[in-house]
Amino acid sequence: MKSTDGSICRKEEGELQREQSIKSEIKRAAEYALRSHRKNLLYEAYGSAKTAFELNAITKDEFYELNDLIVRHGLNNPEWCRKNYGGVPK
Repeated sequence: MKSTDGSICRKEEGELQREQSIKSEIKRAAEYALRSHRKNLLYEAYGSAKTAFELNAITKDEFYELNDLIVRHGLNNPEWCRKNYGGVPK
């Protein structure tokens, strides 16, 4: 929602901050799972991302970004995990 002068209203700013916070929390959990080489934690992070997307707490682009980190790189690309996080999730 924009005010008459074209600036973003506080409600949208607050919603944007909440969405960014949710995304950053999920990303932090995924990175922890990758650093600790724990596959079950990656599955939990993916479930959190999927739920957040279904509840419209994150955008489709944010979900795809998280999905790339968790599934495409984390679960399906052991060489990427070894190179970036020093091991493979087990």
